[in-house]
Amino acid sequence: MTELMRETDGEGDMWASKPPWCQPWTIVGTGSCIVYAPILIFHAKWLAALVSLPIAAWWWGYMHSTGARHHILPCALHARVP
Repeated sequence: MTELMRETDGEGDMWASKPPWCQPWTIVGTGSCIVYAPILIFHAKWLAALVSLPIAAWWWGYMHSTGARHHILPCALHARVP
């Protein structure tokens, strides 16, 4: 339990423990390239807008929920440890 608490302390520790493909800047960069690709290839802004919906959902779902879990877990662990 103490080791788990040590891993979750601090804001930067969560992202430092993630592999490179799971870092926020990698996720945002990849998603941006995927959204911009239909404009470059097909000159279709409507297709880029359509592609952006699941990408934006993924960004919000992963980064928001991961950040929220990282914030909630240490609080819960610290509350249980005497």
